[in-house]
Amino acid sequence: LPLVGVPAEVDRWDDTDCLRRALLSLPYDQRVALLLIDYDGYSYQDAAEALGISVTAVGSRLDRARASLQRIGELT
Repeated sequence: LPLVGVPAEVDRWDDTDCLRRALLSLPYDQRVALLLIDYDGYSYQDAAEALGISVTAVGSRLDRARASLQRIGELT
């Protein structure tokens, strides 16, 4: 699951189940923003339109998701 914007700590997670659990631990709104942008390659504008929110809200959700994953990665 190549997530381009995810912190480097996640790269060392070779256990896909661990990554899946980390992604599922995120709040739904953060997880969707992260996957749309980092996995599906949506632009912030396209993600905002798909989610019916502002570009600023997309950025905030993405920042929170990445910070959460970084914290989780530091615990593994």
